[in-house]
Amino acid sequence: MDLTTELEKRHVQLFFSQCIQRLKGSDKELPQVLNMRELCLRGFAVHHSGILPILKEVVELLFQKGYVKILFATETFAMGVNMPARCVVFDSVVKHDGTERRLLNPGEYTQMAGRAGRRGLDSTGTVVIICKDQTIPQSDVLRNLISGQALRLESKFRVTYSMILNLLRVEQLKIEDMLKRSYVESDSLRESKRKRKLLIETTKQLEKIPPIDCLVCSASPSPQCSSAGLRAYHDALVHFSNNLELVWPKLNDTPAVNKLLSPGRFLIVTSASNGLENEMVILIKELNNKHLQAENDKKCILQFDEMQFSAICSSTNAVFCMK
Repeated sequence: MDLTTELEKRHVQLFFSQCIQRLKGSDKELPQVLNMRELCLRGFAVHHSGILPILKEVVELLFQKGYVKILFATETFAMGVNMPARCVVFDSVVKHDGTERRLLNPGEYTQMAGRAGRRGLDSTGTVVIICKDQTIPQSDVLRNLISGQALRLESKFRVTYSMILNLLRVEQLKIEDMLKRSYVESDSLRESKRKRKLLIETTKQLEKIPPIDCLVCSASPSPQCSSAGLRAYHDALVHFSNNLELVWPKLNDTPAVNKLLSPGRFLIVTSASNGLENEMVILIKELNNKHLQAENDKKCILQFDEMQFSAICSSTNAVFCMK
């Protein structure tokens, strides 16, 4: 089969002869070189890791110029930026990755199938998957292969002590500047730009909101009711809630607390999960340092601020606990 014209053959012959001049002596007459020349003259070529690097370069250039009409290649050729084709044919959707045979992932398929369609020449590109032995891939496999999410690229760059020491010797380059240029920080830099933009937009929207006068705060001369007082009160509650889990296990292990948590005690309980908010309950079952049971035999979590707890303890001799 011959797919090239006489003019194309002359161009291929001249170009091929010029390129192999870099080979020395008998290397120009290697069977691989002679066979590749014959294939290229007829419009065919082969591209894989087993051929000479110079022959791979010749095949790539002839393919770009359109002299190679049909190319048999491995997936490495698909990584070429400017290697478009009218049609891409997959011999199989299964490959051996050096460890096992597996299906192509969506990223590999998209990279190879993306060669189909020459910009400025073809309105569409054609992709063909050969079904050997009358075995057709299942529809869900093809759907995931064609429209699935590509694998995310992950940088293998790692900062080591020796790298830091070497960079410290170079005054013109800072470690922070080098990290900013690395791929490992590309996602963070993109996110930082988006977050800065979002912060600016949110700040502008917040400035457009008219201030709200608090009738309670403005009517009360007490400093506890000022906006600063309310904020401090809120911060105190948040601080108390965050540290409650750290404090209670230590209190729960003390004999005094265990003695107070005895049947007959009145407790003030707040538990959002049980729908209780500052509810007074009576302890009817002895505790085992782990659980609290009230009239409805529910486990409760007690939450107080310091002022409320002091008032409760002084007036009702109530105690608190946390599961």
